[in-house]
Amino acid sequence: MDSRRPAPKCQEISSLTFTGANMLPTSPVLIVSGEQDHRAQLAAHVFNFGLDPVCCETIADARVLAERQPFSAAVSEDLLPDGDFRAVINEMRRHPAHSPVVVVSRRDDWDFYLSAVRMGAFDSVAFPPTPGELERVLWTALTETKR
Repeated sequence: MDSRRPAPKCQEISSLTFTGANMLPTSPVLIVSGEQDHRAQLAAHVFNFGLDPVCCETIADARVLAERQPFSAAVSEDLLPDGDFRAVINEMRRHPAHSPVVVVSRRDDWDFYLSAVRMGAFDSVAFPPTPGELERVLWTALTETKR
């Protein structure tokens, strides 16, 4: 990797106002979404759960971030500007942590869910997820995959 490559453009989470504390001793959670308002909403849920979100817009940005630091999990929208969630799953598998990927999709049907899980997603939830639903899925991903 070229160490001179600039950091990807990511949502500035520190400019948002949240409540919550970092209760879980984990690496940050990567959020990959092509839409700024979706990134902010997902980041707010993750932050309020007590985890540190790191956001980016594209698979290319996610690749650079994953090379720079480990992530405890990733949350990816199903469709991204430069591909889809399968590339995020493949990127997370390339690194030693093998971080679980939760797919967030506007499609809320059983066939998509099964397809996403077969392709390697830890779970899939409909967008917009409720804070409790995303928290439950992330908690399960973090506890079951770290055994």
